[in-house]
Formats: sequence, C-alpha cells, structure tokens
Amino acid sequence: GSSHVLEGLVLHDPPKFYFRAYAPGVAVRGVKMLGAWPYNTDGVATGENGVVRDSFIRANDDTIKLFSSSMLVQDCTLWQGSNGACFQLGWWSSHSQRDILVQRVTVLHADWSQPGSANDGVVDLRGPQDGGGEYSIQNITWKDVRLDAAITGGALLRMDLGSASGSVSQLSFSRLSMASSFPSTVAVGSNHCFSNFSFVDMTVNGQCVHNITIARMQPAAALTKAGFTFACT
Repeated sequence: GSSHVLEGLVLHDPPKFYFRAYAPGVAVRGVKMLGAWPYNTDGVATGENGVVRDSFIRANDDTIKLFSSSMLVQDCTLWQGSNGACFQLGWWSSHSQRDILVQRVTVLHADWSQPGSANDGVVDLRGPQDGGGEYSIQNITWKDVRLDAAITGGALLRMDLGSASGSVSQLSFSRLSMASSFPSTVAVGSNHCFSNFSFVDMTVNGQCVHNITIARMQPAAALTKAGFTFACT
C-alpha cells in the first residue's frame, strides 16, 4: 500500500519498533511514543516521501531512521535512550537516500553513557564490517535543531562506513543549538568519501562555532580535507 496515516495515538512499552512502514507516502502525525524500556526499541521508519510531524518519541534505540529519500521530519520532541542515535542514516547493509529535511526538532535528553559506542550520536552512520556494501547519501538538511540538556556521552556525528564503498555529501546543519559541546568521529577511508558538510550558526551555550577545532571534530585534518565548513552569520 501507500500513503498510510498514523495520527493521534499513544504507543507505549514496545518490544521492538514503535512504528515501521516502508510504504511510500506514510505520515506519522501527533503521536506520543513512550515507555521504551527494552534495549532495541527503535522509534520510526518510513518509506520514500514519509512524514514524521508534531510527535514526541522516547526510544531506546535509533529514534528516527532517515533511510528513505524525500522524508520530512518536523516539529518533534525526542528523548533518546542509552542505545542508539537520534537520527540514523544507515546500519550495516547498503543504503541510498537523498533530499531529506529535518526541522524544528528538540532533543530533551539523551542517556548515552559510554563514549566511543558504535552508534551513540545525534547523527549516526554505520557500514558493514565484513565486506560488501555500497552507500550513496546526498542532500540531507537539519534546520533549527536544539539539544536542550548537556550530554556527557555520545557524539554529534558518529560515522564509519567500515568496509563499504560510496559517498556521503551535502549534509547541512543550520541553526543547530547545543547546551554542551561533544566530539564527533568521522572515518574517512580510501574506498569512501565524506564531503560538503556545512555548519551555519551552530552554537554551544549561545556561542557560535566557527571552526572545526572548536566543534571538537576529530581527526581535524581528515575532516578539513573532506570539505567541512563553518559559518557564523
């Protein structure tokens, strides 16, 4: 099917995903998702042209999967558990997606407590570790995203394509506000490329971040070569 709508419900105590429907044109609106106590309770995944809007999601794995092209996520509030990312771009197998917009999203809290964990980050991307895989990810925009509380673990970006080949480009962050800074790790390998990442008016405690060192993105040399830019307007 296509164009299914989930609206106005309260979903609680999921054993796995709250909602996963890879049909095109799916809309999730005005939904509350609560009580994600098991370890692998992901939030929402949709197909192409999916919409997630005006919802509260508390997940204990990846909160929103940005796996499909032309998705729209807006006016949502997230509470991230200890295992997973707020926005997941890929996990193990091949992925191809583009033209995604995330806007006006607040992350109230994240329970990350193990720095260096594979997928604990605001934005995560994880390729296969044992061969194979092809990634093509382009043109994803985050606008007016606010991290309300100081976060002691996790990362802003945690990206490693592992043994996969491919490219990730044109990721744009505009007016990203953080209560505390925390590092990012992006693995740049010979068979894949990260390029054209832009950060405009990204602030930490109200102070605009204007270079890669202040942003705590490591290794700085690799990221600079990949085309990471910062601007304060």
